[in-house]
Amino acid sequence: GTLIEEPAGKEEKDKVIGSPPDLRFLPHAVEALKMLRRKNYLLFVISNQEVINRGYLSKETFDLLNSIMDKTLSEHGVVIERWMVCPHMPREKCACRKPKTGMVKSIIKDYSIDLRNSYVIGDRKSDVVMGKRLGARTVLVKWNEKRYAATKLKPTVKASNLFVAARRISI
Repeated sequence: GTLIEEPAGKEEKDKVIGSPPDLRFLPHAVEALKMLRRKNYLLFVISNQEVINRGYLSKETFDLLNSIMDKTLSEHGVVIERWMVCPHMPREKCACRKPKTGMVKSIIKDYSIDLRNSYVIGDRKSDVVMGKRLGARTVLVKWNEKRYAATKLKPTVKASNLFVAARRISI
């Protein structure tokens, strides 16, 4: 993940955060978001969560985990303007699943976002592809050359974690 630790596991269902005690922010992730807010960036969380439609995580549990994250971030002075989630599996061919831009369109309109001066930050190919489709700058965190070598991805910035990314784009 970009913000939270994802459980390790062999099966996809083992990689799901299923309850509040399992929810942990990655080191320095909260500080990274605070840094971006100090630089007047608006923050949005846009996430593919097919685990919901696969039945590995209920929508209620997902909403509870999101509310805990939002409360924790708020306590640290970090405001997430909007949380958006696509629960669909790739085979459902929805308009909202990243790298499609469906989830972002309402944000762009509602907040008058200048995409040329915006960043899409994420740890997956779909994040970078979506950012490029939008005309935004892109940041790929947790860069793993071997994993992404075949994708031909060219993000604006590569960073080992969100804190490093925030330092690089907050200049």
